Amino acid sequence: SFDNVFGSAVKYVSGVVSFVGIDNVFGSMEVYFTDATLLSNNASVTVDLVFGEVTLYVPASWKVERKTENIFASTDESGRAVRDGENVLYVGGSVVFGHLEIVYV
Repeated sequence: SFDNVFGSAVKYVSGVVSFVGIDNVFGSMEVYFTDATLLSNNASVTVDLVFGEVTLYVPASWKVERKTENIFASTDESGRAVRDGENVLYVGGSVVFGHLEIVYV
């Protein structure tokens, strides 16, 4: 689980993962999944974001399924997704007065 309040943070997820929790309040956070391996080809990320910004960097071959609740907020994707692999990252949680971006790298 990654927590950030009133600041900025850069986090790296590596190894085999099945769940990542992200709490960001009045701050900015970047989370890199480029060195992660998904357990059984899928993992879940729960983002609780209030008045801030979170950027998730994921491999271009992953599929990302977004199910966030946005309240006066936005969730966007950028980069070129190839999505030819079996890996699926489920992104859920709530974004309130903030911005969640998923960047394919």
